[in-house]
Amino acid sequence: MTKYFFALYCSVTLFFSCKEKPEEVPFSSNICQGFPAFIKKVVPNTQGLAFSTTENRKPGLWFVNPSIHPNNPQRLIYQDSSWKMAGWLGPMLTDKKGNIWCAPIPVVNILENPTEKQNNLYRVDPQTGKMELFLSLPITEKISNENPYGILALAYNCEAGVLYVSSVAGSTRKKQNGKIFCIDIADKKIKSTLNCGDAFGMGVSFKDGFRKLYFGSARNSNVYSIGLNEKGNFTGNPQMVFSIEGLGLRGDDRVKKIREDKNGNLLVSGFEFNYNLTAPTEKQETVYNFIYNPNTEKWEYRQ
Repeated sequence: MTKYFFALYCSVTLFFSCKEKPEEVPFSSNICQGFPAFIKKVVPNTQGLAFSTTENRKPGLWFVNPSIHPNNPQRLIYQDSSWKMAGWLGPMLTDKKGNIWCAPIPVVNILENPTEKQNNLYRVDPQTGKMELFLSLPITEKISNENPYGILALAYNCEAGVLYVSSVAGSTRKKQNGKIFCIDIADKKIKSTLNCGDAFGMGVSFKDGFRKLYFGSARNSNVYSIGLNEKGNFTGNPQMVFSIEGLGLRGDDRVKKIREDKNGNLLVSGFEFNYNLTAPTEKQETVYNFIYNPNTEKWEYRQ
């Protein structure tokens, strides 16, 4: 298997002013998911149910009963007709107002997911339940047939109300052209852009009095962090904080998701990723738990 290396030759393009150093703030958990109001109108009893973009042979967004086996049709509770407009979906999250954010991802082939639309960001309105194209993120490099992917991950900053979107659109086998976009949801504008190679899973955390965005590399098993100011813009320079290399069954997982639990620990989901198209059932995730040690100021893996 080909190994890639993630060189941190980074730059930040800012559309709003921000300070050069991270700003110290009181601890705040970045857990603020709202529940979209529309779903109660179509599914009166939502207890134990969840939104999903990973249903076998069922593209789009679904409202499902996760306790029922994936091959049982009773698992699928509801899907609005607009939820299939983007084909297969990958990353998804809900913000504090109940907006559902989704991005397309190719599965098996690109018939339902044209490469030129892989940088589209979609929103499901929390009141109407209708999906719409929210923003088409810019692609500055020519799209290569070596890489069918665009947006890989989403993260939300509860305090600043901004959305972070990582994209590898325009990257090739030899060159990383990936970016992380900081998007002002209210203004529907890109506030700042981090040009720092191909980033994958992301998450926001508050540690040692500072806000930080954590992100994994799509080329290796490393996790990096960069400071955030009060408006959610990037500050300072990215730093490598830990790696999941050698962990799990495969030992070379890429970081697909990063989320903070109520205790401030980071739950890191890793899976195999090599820019190739595979079926959803072939991708097995492993969750790694990292606990912050304030004495050493480092993240430590706990089994």
